Amino acid sequence: MKTELRLVGNYLGSSYSELQNLIRAADTKANILIAIIGAILSLFFSFIMTNNTAPIWQVVIVLALFFISGGFALSTLYPRISKKTGKFSLIYYKDAININSKETVKDLMNKNLEEKIIEDYINSIKSLSLIVNKKFIKLKIAYIVFGLAVVLKIIFELYAWLQY
Repeated sequence: MKTELRLVGNYLGSSYSELQNLIRAADTKANILIAIIGAILSLFFSFIMTNNTAPIWQVVIVLALFFISGGFALSTLYPRISKKTGKFSLIYYKDAININSKETVKDLMNKNLEEKIIEDYINSIKSLSLIVNKKFIKLKIAYIVFGLAVVLKIIFELYAWLQY
């Protein structure tokens, strides 16, 4: 039994779209985390200027953790840069740039390109999956370091409060 091409096309198209949505979700979460870090740092710096009661080593540790967390969040947003594959692809922009429009239209109308199109989709889905994986790993590290910074800041403040 031969697979219906419309079914394959819908499946691959929805997989591609879902991966693009995951990339957007990771970027949105990274942007939110960067905004929260910025707000916390501005409050932290204004507090340091008015009440400089914390030891400098505590301030350095907490600031370093916030900056590391922000760095991982920024690296999540860093644009994905890949080399062109040199293969037929209308999905990947670096390959699509070099396509001759008239020849591609003729090829699409005259030849049976089903296998090439399916291969293009699968290669693009694989590339997007790698991008999604990298983004969420960086985002996870950013969240962990951010949480560690907040917990340490709370512990330092509680310790200082209990000593008075």
